[in-house]
Amino acid sequence: SNYLDTTMYSSSLVLEGGGVTLDGEGTIITTEECLLNPNRNPKMSKSQVERLLKDYLGAETLVWLGRGIVPDPVTDGHVDGICAFAAPGLVLLHSTDDRNDPNYKICRDAKHRLQQSTDARGRKFEIVEIPLGLDVAHMNFYIANNAVIVPVAGDSSQDDAPLAILREVFPGRKVVGVNSLMLAEGGGGVHCITQQVPVANGVSRQSSAVSSQ
Repeated sequence: SNYLDTTMYSSSLVLEGGGVTLDGEGTIITTEECLLNPNRNPKMSKSQVERLLKDYLGAETLVWLGRGIVPDPVTDGHVDGICAFAAPGLVLLHSTDDRNDPNYKICRDAKHRLQQSTDARGRKFEIVEIPLGLDVAHMNFYIANNAVIVPVAGDSSQDDAPLAILREVFPGRKVVGVNSLMLAEGGGGVHCITQQVPVANGVSRQSSAVSSQ
């Protein structure tokens, strides 16, 4: 906060960056599995968690999904493994047609909840479904200045369709796949190991790695 000349706030809420996705216009999407897990906020009710999220993140609307993608031995259902905003009103959501996949019902439930919700501006969500891969969650991407860095398995049968859809969704950005099998082994992806640096007080102080994208 000193480097960016911004104010730092402290909160009793236990929250990781992968636990929320935001549209920048007052809407948050998260999962009950993660933020209501006893290992994070055992003494808080759902309404208390929601109030703190809205207060500290400057949001007006919070959409609760049920669970994140399984298996997930580490994050307890981080939303960045199943869902992400591509733009205000536009949500990307993992899906699978395999009824034997335990994620089938999870993804269907997430889609239903999104369809029954509106964002902070009162808009219904446009939902773009991304096929769920076997080895990595392609949803766990990072949006850089002019690029989208996407975790891939290095297997065209898993990677080609998600990458093609993401290139359609982000026509002004270069979509780059990065092999993330080792990250996936630990329950994460590209989004999990990165942190966006916002423009603070009108000055963008981004790292050279991000600025070069």
